[in-house]
Amino acid sequence: SILGYGLLLSEFYAQTFKVDFRGKLYGGTNLKFFRKGVEGLYQGAGFNADLGLLYIPDNRWSWGLNFKNFIAPYSTLGAINWDTGASDYLITYTTVGFAYRFDRQWLLATDYDFSFNTGRKALWHIGTEYQFQENLVLRTGYEQVGDDVGADTAGHITMGLSLQITNWTFDYAYHPYDLLSSGATHYISINYQF
Repeated sequence: SILGYGLLLSEFYAQTFKVDFRGKLYGGTNLKFFRKGVEGLYQGAGFNADLGLLYIPDNRWSWGLNFKNFIAPYSTLGAINWDTGASDYLITYTTVGFAYRFDRQWLLATDYDFSFNTGRKALWHIGTEYQFQENLVLRTGYEQVGDDVGADTAGHITMGLSLQITNWTFDYAYHPYDLLSSGATHYISINYQF
């Protein structure tokens, strides 16, 4: 379960300190509760939290910072604690990223995931989208993923598109996975806006 909250920090800062603040700064947090197990066997539960900032100085740039699972990474406070007495410590990592809009149609975004205390390799993600018409958007990207222990990485090309027809939106995404026998996953979603 996830409970999230966000607010416009730049407006609060400008009113509190009576200064002009260029652009908009948003802040937010997620409180997360985990419950795992097999009925009648072992059960585990725990919680953790994320903290994020988003700065938009103008209509072209966006900058973001996210601290994921930042509560006590090496204590049982932020872990999944099992009824056997064991604990699964959640990976704490930081993501920094930016997006740049060349014009109304073309957007480029990238982010970088790293961990201060786990020794896991850092991961790059980069993507772009182009809006050909008002109702058609094409996307492509490159994603680095790590193995289970974070010692090695692999890269994948991803692709997707969105098509909007009146109040309906149809989304498709292609994502390869080395660990699946088929080697790729196709995501399809349909949304209707009232």
